[in-house]
Amino acid sequence: MDNQPQLASFTSHALDPVELQQNPGIQSAELLDQARDFSRTAQIFGALDSPIRLRILHLLQQRDHFVHEIVALLGASQPLVSQHLRVLKEAGLVSAERKGRQMTYHLVDTSVTEIADMAEALIERLDRRLLQRVH
Repeated sequence: MDNQPQLASFTSHALDPVELQQNPGIQSAELLDQARDFSRTAQIFGALDSPIRLRILHLLQQRDHFVHEIVALLGASQPLVSQHLRVLKEAGLVSAERKGRQMTYHLVDTSVTEIADMAEALIERLDRRLLQRVH
């Protein structure tokens, strides 16, 4: 995957002299925030927005799995699992490798499950705060 166009887009926007002249009060951190492209982050969070996909990621954290293993462990249909695996693969979170007639999937980076764990910890904290407000 070529990241060069994204880098060029970022630097051209972040260092735009016309914008700097028109808005001299803008701090460099604000310029960086304006130039920041959240679409890739949104794609990752979009891939994480399904309980089935989160379960798949946790299975793959343990070890690589064949599609039929994931189907059996989740108790879901093969087309449904394949659809979720496609979303995870398009987001760059998992990769697939053909082994004979079967596909095996594995995590590209195990830190993705840490994000899910952090979200669960956040949910627990938010729930505790909500309970404190009710009582």
